[in-house]
Amino acid sequence: MAQRVFVKVHAYRRDADARRDAAMRLTAPLAALFGVPDAAICIYFFDRALDEVAHAGYLASDKPA
Repeated sequence: MAQRVFVKVHAYRRDADARRDAAMRLTAPLAALFGVPDAAICIYFFDRALDEVAHAGYLASDKPA
């Protein structure tokens, strides 16, 4: 079986065009880094809304400026 590299990207919610762009920009550099063909790179996007992420004890949607 061919080797595959699974990459998880955790970030704030974005539209399909932004995810598509990120996948295109990440694939070739990751493939080169791991020494595998582009087809072996599998990217999973785990998008979250601001109220589903907390930093330093504050929801990103509530964090003071």
